[in-house]
Amino acid sequence: FRSIAFANNNYYVTNSSGSSKFVNVYSSATNAFVKKIPLTSGGERIVEASGRIVVQNASFGSGKKLTFIDPVSNIVESEVLVPNGNIQKTISNGGNVYTIASTSTDSYIYKLSSTGTITSTITLSGIADAKNLEIDGSKFYFSSGSKIYTMDMSSTTVPTTPIITLADNSWSALYGFGVIDGKIYISNANGFTEDSTVEIYSTS
Repeated sequence: FRSIAFANNNYYVTNSSGSSKFVNVYSSATNAFVKKIPLTSGGERIVEASGRIVVQNASFGSGKKLTFIDPVSNIVESEVLVPNGNIQKTISNGGNVYTIASTSTDSYIYKLSSTGTITSTITLSGIADAKNLEIDGSKFYFSSGSKIYTMDMSSTTVPTTPIITLADNSWSALYGFGVIDGKIYISNANGFTEDSTVEIYSTS
């Protein structure tokens, strides 16, 4: 079990274990098993957008593929590859899909329709290994290393100054990241050797 999304009175669960990659479908009303949908590559995050189910096949910072599933027929409609970078995180907002992909030098925010068409690309030149994409209001929030950036969704100007720089720049310092109603939530797993913490910041 990796992630879950809901559509058409069912819930969809990604599974990725060894060579077995698939989405299991269950009834929201009875929890009864409905169908197993095989994936051609890993099943990680999963979101709903305008009634469709979208699977992020990329995992652990590697991979370029998204799988689009029709929740009426429960079959794979299409597989889409982003042109640049490895996908780090995929989210849904306003009926569209947004995914952030990155390389060791630059990063990219792709907007896709619910049918899998890439409708816009924001190139984050000079921002390496961006991840943890979130949307709150009309702004993007994302991280690069120990830095948190924000920018208007309608802008193409790359932010140069982070709004937050964490003192801890270890791999686990940004293990979880969310932006909800003007607050930024950052969880630090402390290397899985100590108690985890959550820090809350104002977006302003």
